Amino acid sequence: MANTTTAKHGSLGKKLGIIFGVIVLLVIVLYFIVTSTAFFKGVILPRVSKAVGADVTVADASISPFSRIELQKLRVQPPNQEPILQAEQVVARYSLMDIVRGNLNVHELTLVSPVIRIVEDAEGKSNLDPIIQPDAPAAEPKKDEQPPQINIRNVTVKNGTLQLVTKLKDGGEDVTELSNLNVQLDQLRNGASGKLELSSNVRLQSPGTAAAPNLMSGTLSGNFNFTLDQNLAPKNAKGTGQFVATNASGDYSELAGLTARLNTDLSPTQVQDLSVEFLRGGQRLGLIRANGPLDVSKQEGRLNVAMESIDRNVLNLFGASQGIDFGKTQINSTNTVELSKAGQFVSVQGQFRMNQFSVTQTNQTTPVVDLVAEYNVTVDQPNETALINTFTLNGTQNNRPLLNGSLSRPMQLNWGTTNGAVDESAFALNVTNLNLADWRAFAGDLNPAGTAGLRLNAVSQSGGSRIQFDLTSQLQNFSAQFDTNKIQNADITLLARGQLADLKNLNLTESRIELTQGGQRAAAATASGTYGLESGDADMKATLNLILPRLFQLVQVADSKADSGRLTFNGQVKQTKNQQTVTGNFAIEDFTGNYGEYILQNYNVSSEMDVQQTEHQLQVRRMVASLRQGNQEGGAIQVSGNLNTETSIGSFEVKLNGLNENGLRPFIAPSLGERKLNSILMNGNVTAKLNSTNSYAVQADLNVANLVIVEPGQTTPPMPLAAKLNADVSLEGQAMQIRTLTANVNYGGNPAGQFDVVGNYNLETERGKLDLKLVGLNQNAVRPFMPKIGDKDLVTISINGTASANLESPDDQAIKADFKIADLVVRDPNKPQAEAPLGAQLQLDAGMTKAIVELRQLQLNLSPTDRAKNQLLVKGRLDRSNTNAINGNVAITSDSFDVTQFYNLYTGGDETAQQATPGATRPGIPPQATAQPADANEEPEPMNLPVGKITLTANIGQFFLREIAVTDLKVNGGVAGNRVTLSPMQMTMNGAPMKADVDVDLGVRGYGYKISFSADHVPLQPIANSFMPENRDRYQGQIVANGNITTIGTTGTSLRQHLNGEIGFTFTNANINFGTKLQPILNVIATAIRVPEVAESPIDWIGTDLQFGNGQIQISRSIVRSEAIRAWLQGPVPIADILTNSPLNLPIRLDLRRSLASKLPKEIFLEDTNPQAKYVQLPQFLRVRGTLGNPSPEVDRNSLLKGAAGAVIQQVAPEILKGDTGRFIQGIIGGRPPAQTNAPPDQQGQPASTNQAPSSPGKRLFDKFIQP
Repeated sequence: MANTTTAKHGSLGKKLGIIFGVIVLLVIVLYFIVTSTAFFKGVILPRVSKAVGADVTVADASISPFSRIELQKLRVQPPNQEPILQAEQVVARYSLMDIVRGNLNVHELTLVSPVIRIVEDAEGKSNLDPIIQPDAPAAEPKKDEQPPQINIRNVTVKNGTLQLVTKLKDGGEDVTELSNLNVQLDQLRNGASGKLELSSNVRLQSPGTAAAPNLMSGTLSGNFNFTLDQNLAPKNAKGTGQFVATNASGDYSELAGLTARLNTDLSPTQVQDLSVEFLRGGQRLGLIRANGPLDVSKQEGRLNVAMESIDRNVLNLFGASQGIDFGKTQINSTNTVELSKAGQFVSVQGQFRMNQFSVTQTNQTTPVVDLVAEYNVTVDQPNETALINTFTLNGTQNNRPLLNGSLSRPMQLNWGTTNGAVDESAFALNVTNLNLADWRAFAGDLNPAGTAGLRLNAVSQSGGSRIQFDLTSQLQNFSAQFDTNKIQNADITLLARGQLADLKNLNLTESRIELTQGGQRAAAATASGTYGLESGDADMKATLNLILPRLFQLVQVADSKADSGRLTFNGQVKQTKNQQTVTGNFAIEDFTGNYGEYILQNYNVSSEMDVQQTEHQLQVRRMVASLRQGNQEGGAIQVSGNLNTETSIGSFEVKLNGLNENGLRPFIAPSLGERKLNSILMNGNVTAKLNSTNSYAVQADLNVANLVIVEPGQTTPPMPLAAKLNADVSLEGQAMQIRTLTANVNYGGNPAGQFDVVGNYNLETERGKLDLKLVGLNQNAVRPFMPKIGDKDLVTISINGTASANLESPDDQAIKADFKIADLVVRDPNKPQAEAPLGAQLQLDAGMTKAIVELRQLQLNLSPTDRAKNQLLVKGRLDRSNTNAINGNVAITSDSFDVTQFYNLYTGGDETAQQATPGATRPGIPPQATAQPADANEEPEPMNLPVGKITLTANIGQFFLREIAVTDLKVNGGVAGNRVTLSPMQMTMNGAPMKADVDVDLGVRGYGYKISFSADHVPLQPIANSFMPENRDRYQGQIVANGNITTIGTTGTSLRQHLNGEIGFTFTNANINFGTKLQPILNVIATAIRVPEVAESPIDWIGTDLQFGNGQIQISRSIVRSEAIRAWLQGPVPIADILTNSPLNLPIRLDLRRSLASKLPKEIFLEDTNPQAKYVQLPQFLRVRGTLGNPSPEVDRNSLLKGAAGAVIQQVAPEILKGDTGRFIQGIIGGRPPAQTNAPPDQQGQPASTNQAPSSPGKRLFDKFIQP
């Protein structure tokens, strides 16, 4: 039995030993796991990161949990922010057991090369924000709680860096940096002495110029000995620290050599010295100091606090980064501060003097101001009162009174419940003649001007528990700039009256601000009510009244004008804790004027609002706006909804109730051009749901009825148009889904067509699929929006089509479209019947991958004619694999294309032109030049096209435009880099060959041009008949032309510098009448010399040769010839800055055919005329003057009347001076003026409009002298 027992015990002991061994082994394994780098990085650091709100990472870690931690390459980085801390090494040696027992026992804490970088953006947010947690309520200290026991033996920072960076709105940075920072702290523990040493380099930098950056660098050092008591309160402290500015530039330049020294010598009962000295070169510049008896344990004492001679050398240290220089400013202050009854009573008595205060900023210097303040204040903290025994404030500007303030007797302030027995006291403050222009340095871009004054009376009552105040302020001749808006010469008056109870509750009984000019009020606003300074509770009533015409005279708003009207608001604002409510009425009454392109006449808006805001919830309970024009109601818009401002979840509903033409016309009119909105009626609902900050859904159900848009001179009676629009669109992030977008149009009760859009599209990836369908859109639907077709009325049209875009795959995208226009019929008011119906079709088939754009088909089909099938096909391919050098080809082909019918839609047919009323179009009288923008004489900037090489070919077998018939039109060209070429471009026009080569360089300012062309016997008649059918068959002949031109730019300035080349053209076999400028002169000559053929013979030949270069146009030869007479013109034309203003002063030589000259006395002709010549030269008496834009012939009266020619004229004068011819001659040679006719007066000598478009000299002369 005993053996059995022994065996059992041995077995149990063995099992317990095994279990214990396993436990020990597990503990050892667990220890190695917990102290491993992998466990620390994979388990501990993620928890730490989550706790501090930043990613905490290390490259390596060595951990002895009871005594030591060593981290390599520590990094702390808030999400999506710059790292806030980086350190090469962190070492901590400690006693974990002491820490567990409540004693912080740290043997060593070392940071090697730590970098702390705090960055604040222009909106005040920094990378420190995610780490800083909101302050938790402070825990109530426990009575008799023992102070913590600390024993930190050594703290070391080696080669540290601290950077504070502030990003500015203009892109610059303010940087404050401590580098090579070394800190050594020895012995920080209860009841013991310690030592602190530090040294660092300092750099301050702010934006400046490249030549003079705003930079200051220096050194910082300190050495302090201290003793702490058992409660860790300072017992003794003595030491010195100083900053020395070694280098400075820019705005900091005058701080070079400045030293700021901190001196401390404190004992438990005495402040021997606590001061900051500012020195340069060993000489003191200023001092801030405090000394005197102070028992720290009792919190009682008497300190003398003073500032001595603080001037620009010190003040610029704070203002230099803002570009502020304090000039001769000097500050002095002496104060006595007494603390008694354990710091519960504080008394401050002293004075503050600021002499010759003046600052300079952005080259603006303020006036010199002297300011003196004297005060004596006692604060009773237990009773929550303060007694201001004395207070005076006086300021002068350039030795003239500026402001003064004083107490009539001691004033008590009470923010508690105790009422004192101090008599009523008053404080008065006055500011007089403050010239705002003197203080522009502080006003930024406002650039203010005017004179300000202020008067404040404050009366303390009921022992200081209530303060009655009365404030008035005047601002006279006020001017300022607010962005693009200005206010000028305004008078502003401010009034505020009320009381402040217990320094907590404000009761504003009356406040008012008025804006006037010349005694007439332009704006006024009032407010009254209560506001709790601590609770935030408020109940305020406010009104606003703006007289808009006067206000717009004072406040200049861009593109706006008011002739009449006012704007008013009457509302109430309530606030309790976290809830604010705004209710009121807003109105615009009888407004006439414009805002931008919107012109309003007697327009009225009346609205009601009821909006509530809680901590995170915005609720629009009611917002209604009713529109009215004059006495005509215009409908109403109603908005309601709610929004969680924290989650951005909410919904809004907009209702349109009876919106009609009276409410909508001013806002629709700019898009209608000459058309007029006659009537409209809109009703419907729009609902917007916000599911998060990036999730939205919009549903709309709108009905438009009685839409009538009238065109000027419209002959078709208007019928009302109606439409129903349904939409269901959502946006999730960047993904847009169009579930429904449908419009059904109805005209006069009959369907007028519809369109449907469905699909999806990602705004970020640009992927998606969209489908569009147009069904049966007819003239009733498109007439109000279709551009005017000349002077014709649209009778019928039918539009159908589909389009689809499949963009879901970046490697296979496709766009297809097929649109058809049928039954296009218009009515010409000059014809009894409508035109024949026309049709057109546009087909598109294109594909796109990441690199290739394939234009498989872009085909335009027009209604076929007897001359052409009317099919035009465009194909092409673009390779975008190199986005900076796109390559490809484009080809245009057509067997035959006749655009005559569509051209006639806008210009009128041949028959219409022929039947036009005589005199409606006066041949030879050029139309008035259309004014162009002021910058029309500016050259365009160069382009940089992302093109490698794109070739262009065009091959059109036949092309017809009225009587113009072009065959074999071929074009070869393309775009290579910034160069566009068409070489060659050739065709046969009405049987005559034409050719041109064009080379345009878009890479230079104004663009470079190289152009050559030729035309061989091109018939003039079909061209003239096609474009001037009112003069059918009056232009005959053949054109022979060639030219070669190079230039950069097209303005006169550029052409004068760069234009070179030549142009020659000839009209042969011509049959053209002289123009209205030259024909009357020929009539005179024909009558005078009794040779009627001079005036009756048409032009049969014209020849002109022009050369360009050296800043001028050289007319080497320009001849106009008929069977009877020949006119010569030659000479230089200097090119003016504006081409059309280039001056003309050229003689016109006239020759008479010899067979006709034989009828006249030979003395009338020049003696050197070749007897064998076919023409005999007449005396010189005719010149062309004016400008290229407005040439005009001029008769030399003296030359005309002298010699044999004058004798002939005088012989026949009695006969030829009769009738219209006689009146014209007398207008030339003297006597009574020419008869008044409906022809425009001769603009001889008058410069052309500077806004006229440039044109060729040949065309100008042709228009003035040759055109019938």
